[in-house]
Amino acid sequence: MSAQPKAGASCCGLLATEAGPRLRELETRRDLLRHRFAGWSIWPLLRIHAAKAMVAAEEWPQSGQVGYGRRELARLAASDMWAFARARKTTDVMVISGSNYRTEQENGAWRDWLFDDFTRGLSRVYRFERIGSPAMHRRNANALFRSDMTNAWFELALRATRRLRRRSGQVAQVAKALTADLAEEPGLASLTPTSVEQQLADFQVRKRLWRLLFKRVRPRVVLIDDGYYQHDLIAGAREAGCCVVELQHGIFLDGGAEYCWPDAACPHREHMPVPDRFFLFGEVWQQLLAKDSFWGKRARVVGSARMDRFRARASTVTRQRESGVECHLVVTTQGMSRERLAAKLGELMRLSKNWAGMRLTVKLHPGYDPDPEPYRRALGSDSRAKVVLGAGEPGTFDLLCQADCHASISSACHYDALALGVRTIVLKLPSHEMVTPVPGDRVATAEELLAAVQRSKAPLPPSIGEQFFRPGAVQNFHREFKELLSEPDHQ
Repeated sequence: MSAQPKAGASCCGLLATEAGPRLRELETRRDLLRHRFAGWSIWPLLRIHAAKAMVAAEEWPQSGQVGYGRRELARLAASDMWAFARARKTTDVMVISGSNYRTEQENGAWRDWLFDDFTRGLSRVYRFERIGSPAMHRRNANALFRSDMTNAWFELALRATRRLRRRSGQVAQVAKALTADLAEEPGLASLTPTSVEQQLADFQVRKRLWRLLFKRVRPRVVLIDDGYYQHDLIAGAREAGCCVVELQHGIFLDGGAEYCWPDAACPHREHMPVPDRFFLFGEVWQQLLAKDSFWGKRARVVGSARMDRFRARASTVTRQRESGVECHLVVTTQGMSRERLAAKLGELMRLSKNWAGMRLTVKLHPGYDPDPEPYRRALGSDSRAKVVLGAGEPGTFDLLCQADCHASISSACHYDALALGVRTIVLKLPSHEMVTPVPGDRVATAEELLAAVQRSKAPLPPSIGEQFFRPGAVQNFHREFKELLSEPDHQ
């Protein structure tokens, strides 16, 4: 069992630059959002799948997550059913998080970096965990705030209904009508009536399970992360009378298939399974969404609690520099252009062989780049360079706090580095165009990279990073949350 895969920055960018314009034109021309099932516009369920179908398959790295076997899944599901039976029947907020967010520790306990800082000051919180892998789920036993329930019973119920379900004439009719609008569109042949029927049937089952849970726990507000994969959850919550708020957890781009809807979607919004509110990191992201009228005042700037914590830490951590180090370059990988990136870094270290104070740390992506060997081969025995596994220590943010400069292709870490006052360098490899808002050097060769590193030591003024991550996230969140609860529809 695994959570839905999330697009990294590179994949996110491909959805924007390659698929985004085509999708928006298609949605407007064909009015795809008019197709409804059980009262819900069904095109949002298919939009990411359609975007991926428009992009070359080899561009999508694999996460390689390991799932549970049937017996262990049944054990977890039994625990979930007991949790459901004894669940309190009223709560202020329900958090739908993933086990993969527990990546930091506080006083020896695992912290959910996205949600815990925001919800620790709230009184009645119910926590639901999507299990990403057995290893990450085991951290729940020693978590700062333990989960009340997991998605194991959802998975078992879905598997059971797939075996027992009969074909629905209504589902078949809706699927046929939608795919007829897509029949002549290049790259969308994989969206067949049969595949759409399967997705609609799964949507109906999951929506009913979510609605059942929400009516049991009765949260006033539901907090989620990636709404572009959780349409069944959103529909179930709204049918149960809950307000759904999404917290930004990564980057997105202008025109991307995840969040940027054309103006033609506005008349259908109330029937679309999308969040009621979108709490963003900073003004830059709000400006991207404001280019269309779909989100309007529903998109609010809050900030990132994790970024605030690491901002506070950065000034003290950077003083703990190894003796003799003049410049520390941190490179974060994404599992794309692996061999070309490794070769470029190897050439960088050879060009700088007489610079004894140079240090390079290559931090691998925890989901998409598990193999350190291409980088180790390229870097050879150079003691000034090291490779850190994605799940290894130091963590990415700890490294950025120690860095004099950062480099990547099109990673969200470009923005993280800027927020921490660290200059960032864009490596001109495939997908680098996806981080056009990033200020700074863009380099194609190892010689250009070395020159950029040599002039990147001076820290950036805070104002640059604050446009991507507004400070004071926890206070901003609670202000918005209080305002949300005061609205008549959510009292």
